[in-house]
Amino acid sequence: MPRRILRSASGALAMLLTLGLCGVGAEQARGEGSGLQAPGALHVYLNGTSGFFSDKGIAQAKEVMEKTLFNGGLVLTVDVLAHPPEGGEVPKDEKQRGKFFLELARELATKDKARGIYILVCRSPGYVQVIADKATRERGLSEADERKVRDILLEGFREAAKLEKEKPEQAVERRDKALVAAVQFVVEDLRNTTPPTSSGGQR
Repeated sequence: MPRRILRSASGALAMLLTLGLCGVGAEQARGEGSGLQAPGALHVYLNGTSGFFSDKGIAQAKEVMEKTLFNGGLVLTVDVLAHPPEGGEVPKDEKQRGKFFLELARELATKDKARGIYILVCRSPGYVQVIADKATRERGLSEADERKVRDILLEGFREAAKLEKEKPEQAVERRDKALVAAVQFVVEDLRNTTPPTSSGGQR
């Protein structure tokens, strides 16, 4: 699989993604998986889909995460792809398509050492896959919650698609709104939860 070009609106360093934290302090690093409180972190990678979200929209979503303290910290990664990696043929069967994107999301999240919640957004064909690592599941994010996050994004993306030709700026605004709403749901769902003492990265 070819190496992806990771493009973040905030220029996040790879080290931050590896640590799974928004800060580089040793105290915050130790906070992952413990009772120490740390701000949430949002990483958005556009991967050649510049303009899918606006810089303003990403900044608003980041602010929602970063102003919230979580026990042990919490990381949310959004990976936007124009299309699946070269060689990845998307099945036409709906069930097999779901399996394809689930496996792709797990593969990319593992490759990026992404912790917490990982959201894969594919533009063509349109698909949203939400997964969480074991620690985030154990702290309270259920499969129903994952579906809720997905549905919030899908609803916004579908409405944006109707505006794309005649009102492209409004289409971007609608996608931004969906991103912020999805982040707000995660914050409200997990802000008062505590990760397990021994956190695992398995998804």
